[in-house]
Amino acid sequence: MLAMLLLTAMAWAEEYMLEVGPLPERTAAQQIQTEVEKAGLDGRIVRRFRLGHGWEFVIVVEHLSSQADADAAAVRLGTQTGQAVTVFKVDGEAPAPLSPVSPSSQPAVEVLTARAIEAHGGRTGGAEALARAEAVHFVFERTLESNGKKSIYKHDYWREGPNRRLAVDGPEKDSIAVATGSAAWVKVSAQVLNRDIGVVINQVDAFAPEAILAVAVDVATLLKAPEVQNFRVLEGAESGIRIGTGGNEDEAGISFIDVDTETGRVLRLRYVTDGGPVVYVLSDYREVAPGLVVPFRVQIERGDGRRELLVVKSLEITAQAPTGTFNKPAP
Repeated sequence: MLAMLLLTAMAWAEEYMLEVGPLPERTAAQQIQTEVEKAGLDGRIVRRFRLGHGWEFVIVVEHLSSQADADAAAVRLGTQTGQAVTVFKVDGEAPAPLSPVSPSSQPAVEVLTARAIEAHGGRTGGAEALARAEAVHFVFERTLESNGKKSIYKHDYWREGPNRRLAVDGPEKDSIAVATGSAAWVKVSAQVLNRDIGVVINQVDAFAPEAILAVAVDVATLLKAPEVQNFRVLEGAESGIRIGTGGNEDEAGISFIDVDTETGRVLRLRYVTDGGPVVYVLSDYREVAPGLVVPFRVQIERGDGRRELLVVKSLEITAQAPTGTFNKPAP
């Protein structure tokens, strides 16, 4: 009996719930309940009397196993329904409110990070969606600026199973690299050379969307960094809300992230690498496939003064590449 009581107490201690609303009419609550179900959650309508307001209705979503799951669901429902959503911890006696999510309130860091993950495709979107794709086609322009000189390179990347292709048009010379399961080639200045398959794949995949747009398509992994556990709301955001450590900005890792409070998308990020600090400014977001949200414009500023502009021309997930895409380049 004691063991049963202990197990029951543990189950209660780990349970969370949400309330969406309140709403003044049952018909409005029923419409919101439909939106909750579309989000993949089970919600029930509860009628309550509030002093000074009369009868109101809320939609209750129960049996969420962690606060992270509850926060993520609250962000999703708040964005989808436009209603206030409150997270409760169920402690076995009465639910205790933890974090309200409302357009008029400044969310806690945990809610902001959950919102950012959800806005960038969730834990099964972004880089995960790209990894599941049969074929990926990614075209972008890269403008490098150093000492007042600009150089523009156009990149055309294809991936299908073990096959890779990258064509680069630059100011000095063009190149094509192709790898298949049985051979690999590099074409430079009309000369086609045989190359090691693994080496070519590694070189080509350095220009995959997962590599070039990592700070946007892999937000779920990015926000697993140890320093994120110490984030707090900071001053100085150019737009949205800035969260970061607020400590020594020379320490390796993420210094800060600016999050759009309406969309949850990452607007600006500062990351310190072994080569120094890098600031990313992301804009012109578009959803190119379910769960795949991409900034079509990324400005990169490095600590040594070098600047880079990435402009995405297209990013497609397709069933297969066109016939001949991975043929040996002609001389």
